Amino acid sequence: MNAKLTGGAGPTLNSLVASWSQPAPTGISRNDYAAISQGQLKALAKKFYDRLAEVGYQGPPLASGQIYPWSSAVSDDNNYAPANIGQVKFLFSFAPAATLDPGDMDADGLPDEWEQQYFGGTAQTASGDPDEDGVSNLIEFRLGRDPTKPAVPDSGGTMVQLRLFDFGQ
Repeated sequence: MNAKLTGGAGPTLNSLVASWSQPAPTGISRNDYAAISQGQLKALAKKFYDRLAEVGYQGPPLASGQIYPWSSAVSDDNNYAPANIGQVKFLFSFAPAATLDPGDMDADGLPDEWEQQYFGGTAQTASGDPDEDGVSNLIEFRLGRDPTKPAVPDSGGTMVQLRLFDFGQ
């Protein structure tokens, strides 16, 4: 996160990670291989997702509008069931871009304003093709085309945007 986020991982996470490599105090035995409960795992992961939320990260594994990749119910926060490796991998599967672009907060390669304009939200991806014309959203954006209207090849084989006109009806 230090290498990928503007401002790095932040002081909370840097201190947390630094504490993991400190030797145990005299007379204290560490058991770094103890099991962890789902509640403990959520408490740990929450620190990472709080930092990601500060920089506006909205990528995987978050669903649209989520801050955390778990339910908002607090009734399961103290869940003592053991966590498994798959749950750990899922929680830490976030992948912020090299520097999160403030105009692309979901880090999908498309400007959020453009997604909002054409789709009313930021759920689209650069490789998506909702109008099924064989031209990806990213190419449509770069060419200044409306991604909701199909493009068709002209006589020279070049993709040309079909424009539908509104005659005030």
